[in-house]
Amino acid sequence: MSAEAKPSRTLLGRLLGGDWGQLSPLLRLYILASYAVGGVTLVLCVSSPSLAFTHELAVLLIISALVGPRTISMGYSLDTKIELVVSHPLVFTAVLALGVPEAVLVSEVALLAGLFTTQRRMRFYRSLFNIATFAYTTWLAATCYEMLARRHSDITSSASIVALLASLLVYYTVNTISIALAVALYNRAPLLRVWRENFLWSAPSHFAGGSIALAIAYFIQKLGIVSLVLALPFCVLIYYSYKLYMDRLFDERKHSEEIKRINLDLERKVHERSL
Repeated sequence: MSAEAKPSRTLLGRLLGGDWGQLSPLLRLYILASYAVGGVTLVLCVSSPSLAFTHELAVLLIISALVGPRTISMGYSLDTKIELVVSHPLVFTAVLALGVPEAVLVSEVALLAGLFTTQRRMRFYRSLFNIATFAYTTWLAATCYEMLARRHSDITSSASIVALLASLLVYYTVNTISIALAVALYNRAPLLRVWRENFLWSAPSHFAGGSIALAIAYFIQKLGIVSLVLALPFCVLIYYSYKLYMDRLFDERKHSEEIKRINLDLERKVHERSL
């Protein structure tokens, strides 16, 4: 994309800012559709009669706000930075212990905390896209769990665990593909390659987060609200362990690229001497 392209002069372009006017029509349509779906999801959740502002929800929201700013860089797909949030154990704790609208609120609070406290400001339309994406992703995952496990109050039952696994799979699939599609359209790159290179490896963290959520929700049932404090050290552990993993992965990738560059230089010099 050319840096000299003129910014959008439309009202929507001025509102969304950044390089909105330089995006492809298909990407803009996809982003606007995500806004619509996410907006409807948020309205339905906030106005839901089942939404209950309990002490458990309040504590989860506070912890989510503390954890939200912690993200793990997953690298760059061309010029697009991709990051992994570490709040999904809290989101699935809300799914298991509270309900669908509560889970969506926890997800959004964690995301908003990250958006408002990060040093590197994200373009406004990208922030809105993330808000919308996390809203409908969490709603779909929580609804999946509720539909499969609604008759089982015991979260440790086999039916509830199967429902949790299905919910985690929905969350992982919808979330990663939604973001990968936006990245692919932005960079005009193949969707499958973007997803495989930048998102496939994050599957273990999603399912590990579900295991942590199951443990926390179990202790909530047994011990009450105090057990929610257990969520914070687990989320911190996920953050630092994956941060260390990604740092090492980047070092290995950088070393591999340097070796490749050296080999190419040697091949070029050999070719020049043979002429």
